[in-house]
Amino acid sequence: MGPLGEVRKPVAIVFTDVAGYTDLAQRDERLALQLLEKHNELIRRVLRKHGGREVKTMGDAFLLEFGSALEATEFAIEAQRRLQEMNSSKPSEKRMLVPIGIHVRGRRAPSRTSL
Repeated sequence: MGPLGEVRKPVAIVFTDVAGYTDLAQRDERLALQLLEKHNELIRRVLRKHGGREVKTMGDAFLLEFGSALEATEFAIEAQRRLQEMNSSKPSEKRMLVPIGIHVRGRRAPSRTSL
């Protein structure tokens, strides 16, 4: 239990970012936007499957939240597998590399007190 009777619940924060997106957008904006759209669709599809919540998007990056480290890890593994499948049939200039970071921390939740 934390201060003021708060209970900490674990939460996993996930951050994705398309590697090299800014450089690609400067070289070929149309291709960059097409790849970004595919990235966003893929991330959101896998996110729904694993029960995550989209907290915020920032250009080519997502900030996501999951209720457990396991859900976050399963999301990241599936997202990377799908990206690899998508990239396998494309030339290198049309491939997307998407690093995914996971951070697990406690989250404060109101405690239940009886009167």
